[in-house]
Amino acid sequence: MKTPHVTIVTVCYNAVDTIEKTIKSIVTQSYPNLEYIIIDGASTDGTQDIIKIYENHLTHYQSEPDNGIYDAMNKGIQIATGDWINFMNAGDYFYDENAIKKIIPNIVETQNFASLRYCDVFVQKKNELKIRKHKPILQYGLYNNVCHQAVFYNLKKIGKFQFDTQYKISADFDFLLKLATNERGRFYEHIPEPLVVYQGGGISENQALKALESRKIQFKSHIKNPIIRFWNQINLYRQIRKRS
Repeated sequence: MKTPHVTIVTVCYNAVDTIEKTIKSIVTQSYPNLEYIIIDGASTDGTQDIIKIYENHLTHYQSEPDNGIYDAMNKGIQIATGDWINFMNAGDYFYDENAIKKIIPNIVETQNFASLRYCDVFVQKKNELKIRKHKPILQYGLYNNVCHQAVFYNLKKIGKFQFDTQYKISADFDFLLKLATNERGRFYEHIPEPLVVYQGGGISENQALKALESRKIQFKSHIKNPIIRFWNQINLYRQIRKRS
């Protein structure tokens, strides 16, 4: 399969100021085998008017109330028909029109075993873009999260999973640990180059809630390996002491 079918899902709600830049970065991609899905949470601020301008470029578009960002992302998984899926939500965008095309050879190499491929990101700091290099997902027995905007999931391998909507910020980390539990051996590969521009902001910047959810996820422990679980708990203990 030389040109895998790629699904891009954009989740949005009242994103009139940011949605167009995200859409443009996707509909102008040079990669030909692409499907594009937008899941809107019944926006009332003009977001839907902008989306409709590009409706001819969309494979699927729906607008209805939802239970937050991860509920909408779950809807995207159910609709997607691609071999690989990426969540490029409102406000973030691919850094140029060849971004997907550049990484496809890396994806093809691992399509038979990798549940996900992840890249690095550009972070917007005022008028400057700075590269943020992701740490390895598994490092010293600990699991690190990665920006979901920079992740391509193998849809056949993750299709039975859902994002847990009880989490408002960290359901993607919970999702990552579910994959780690389900897979045997290395389930991911890193592409060491920036793919997207990550804007940040909004609820994702709530560090207190993020720390609370991360601890809850870690203690719930999807990880069956007792050594990994031990190191996760030691790391959490250190984080709690540092904040106290």
